[in-house]
Amino acid sequence: MKKCLRHGTIKTPSRMYSAPATANENSQLYIMNPAADKLPETKLPVNLTPKQLRNFWAKVDKNGPIPPHKPELGPCWIWTGSKTKKGYGKFRVGDKNQYAHRISFQIHHGAIDGDGSYHGICSCHACDNPPCVRPEHLFAGTHQVNIEDRNSKGRTSGGNEHGNTVSPEKRARGDTHGSRTHPEAVRRGEANSFAKLSEPQVREIRALHETGNFSQKQIASKFGVNDGLVCRIVNRKIWKHIL
Repeated sequence: MKKCLRHGTIKTPSRMYSAPATANENSQLYIMNPAADKLPETKLPVNLTPKQLRNFWAKVDKNGPIPPHKPELGPCWIWTGSKTKKGYGKFRVGDKNQYAHRISFQIHHGAIDGDGSYHGICSCHACDNPPCVRPEHLFAGTHQVNIEDRNSKGRTSGGNEHGNTVSPEKRARGDTHGSRTHPEAVRRGEANSFAKLSEPQVREIRALHETGNFSQKQIASKFGVNDGLVCRIVNRKIWKHIL
């Protein structure tokens, strides 16, 4: 455990952080009086000005629904500003959008540490309500903790609840697939980073096969690839754009 000199909070490198406590006195006073000009500097997220904070709380409705599975948490504070497709609040800070619930968490509990992983530390919802920004409903944990929390509550989409089943019309297929609507964006042949052969080699493979003097296995051995790849090339299942 160590003390953060910048934010004045105790940080821990543990896998999961403790559930949030009630907001401290200073931050609670600020919430109740969003017109206040004097704000506790040690609790502000980086690059967030007093004006931005006032704009932030102006977009919060504190009379949200009470989580049915955890009524003891009290009503959610609902973000009324712009949201992502999944319902999470967005707030513009500088030239980037940030999650509203993460900003709220940092205002009340200090900066969210990184843990060195790709996803970093998440600000998770105990209320399972994406637009909620109430600090008492938020807790910090690793990406894996967030996944386990979601799974334990049965919020994983699967079977009849999967998006492909619920809204099949939204799935891009056939002529609506990206490869059809924007063929210029598809990386074909050597432009594909996974390509094992060049265009001249593909032409040579097809030429050798057409002679009838070499088996697909012999051709594969010559070019250092497996015969399954050669089979798909000569039958024009792949590299179709090469004549």
